[in-house]
Amino acid sequence: MSTQTPSGIMSLINRVEYNGYQIKEWSIVQFAKLTPVLSEIAEAYEKKNIEFSAFSEMLENASGSSPLGLSKTALTFLAPVIEKSKEILMVSLKIKEDEVDQLVFSDGLVLVLLILKMNMEHISNFFVGLVRKNEEVTV
Repeated sequence: MSTQTPSGIMSLINRVEYNGYQIKEWSIVQFAKLTPVLSEIAEAYEKKNIEFSAFSEMLENASGSSPLGLSKTALTFLAPVIEKSKEILMVSLKIKEDEVDQLVFSDGLVLVLLILKMNMEHISNFFVGLVRKNEEVTV
């Protein structure tokens, strides 16, 4: 008999649906596939001097249902994510490239925002780990 861990139960409950797509927390395999993408996003933020905490705060405040409510600053924060949105959507939603290509920009953006919000804990741990690793190297 197998028992369900509390986090396993939470991942079953913690799902959002938007426009026919189910958004849920990444599996370990999905996270592993997205690690290079997250690294590229982190490098882009570093080049633009955008701190993860500012991005995280923007994401928390962003409306998941309307990309039109995003400020110019929020869109600047999202630019590196938008550049990698195809990979994020394909891996997170388990859909093919041609299906991503058919998405209207606003729907794709909302989906990416919802995916990032759903996986913020994973993303935060990843970025904090990168910062610590970089501090160890530069010290």
